[in-house]
Amino acid sequence: MRYKYYLSATGSQSEIHALAEYLNVTGSKVEQLRSAHLSNNLAGSDKWIWRSPYYDCKGDFPEDELLEFLRKNADLVEKLKERPEGIQDMVAVLVGKIGDGDEPNGYSISNDLITYLAEIRASLEIDVVR
Repeated sequence: MRYKYYLSATGSQSEIHALAEYLNVTGSKVEQLRSAHLSNNLAGSDKWIWRSPYYDCKGDFPEDELLEFLRKNADLVEKLKERPEGIQDMVAVLVGKIGDGDEPNGYSISNDLITYLAEIRASLEIDVVR
C-alpha cells in the first residue's frame, strides 16, 4: 500500500480564506465544497474547505509520519491552536491506496498523536482507496 496524509478545515468562505492567509502553507488549496460532499442538512450552504498539500509517506506507518510532521512543524501547530474563530472542522486525514495484491493494513494511533490532534482541536479521518 501507498500512503499519504493531509490537513483540512471547513467553514464559510471568509473564514476559510482568513485561515489560509493566516496559516500561509505553501501548496495548500481553498475551494468551495460541492453539494455532493455535504450532508442533506448542509446542502446549499456556503461551505468551503482549506486543504494542505498531500504529503507522501515513505513507509508503512502513516500515523507515525503524521505525528513526526506535527512535531517538526511547531509553528504550524501553534497557528492551528490559535486559528481564527468560526472554523467548523479541523481534520487530519490518513489515506491508504490499495494496489493490486495489497491487503489493507491496520493503523496504530499513539497517545502522542491523539494529544497533538486534541491540542489543535482536530479529528482524525482514515480513508482507504483503490
